[in-house]
This record gives sequence, structure tokens and C-alpha cells, in this order.
Amino acid sequence: IVILDGENMEGYNHDEYLIKRIVGLPGETVRIADGHVYIREVGAEDFYMLDEPYIDDSVETYVMSWGMERGYDEITLGEDEYYCLGDNRPVSNDSRSLGPFSADRIKGIAFVIIYPFNAIRFL
Repeated sequence: IVILDGENMEGYNHDEYLIKRIVGLPGETVRIADGHVYIREVGAEDFYMLDEPYIDDSVETYVMSWGMERGYDEITLGEDEYYCLGDNRPVSNDSRSLGPFSADRIKGIAFVIIYPFNAIRFL
């Protein structure tokens, strides 16, 4: 889980940082289809479906038309690019609409959950 700066990315007009999960690493291909996220690792021929136990089974992942027009529904990441998704998939402003994030946009790494207070723990 990372803290990202979306400043000046097309489609992002907020001052706040984004908090997202990295699901695609440099050189990997990310495909979003049939409500799921698929990853093809560097050098692999086949995709595997990403296991996402933090997302309720009833939640499906899709790319809206804006992101599809830009090819964010299936993208091979460059050497300095990361595909990041939010957990609130129906409304999350993430790589499905903004595109991949470069390493210099990563401003921090989340390592603790502090809210709700009864669930405080290290990640």
C-alpha cells in the first residue's frame, strides 16, 4: 500500500495524496477483464488472476470508457511504472483512469492501520 501524488496527471484535479495498492510491477502486463484483475509476469506466457482477499467477493473490477480509450484495461508497464488500484473499486480514482504511476510519484509506504481504533495493527 503506497501514498501517491497524482498532481498534474490527466483526470486528477485534487490536492490530496492517493492511497492505493500496487498490483502491477515494472515489466508486467495488467489486464482487467470479466470483473477481475489478471497479471502476466515478466517472461511468462500466461496471465494469472490476482488473489485479492481484501476485496469482498461480490465486488468486481472494471475499467470505465475513459480508461479503456487510453488502454488502461490491458497495459504492459514500463521500467519505472506501477499499476495501482484502490480498494473501493466502484469509485476509486486509480490506474484504471489515471494510468500507471511512475516511481517518483510514490511518496510513502503505508505500514500501519490506525482506524478504526479497535483494528490498529501493522501491515
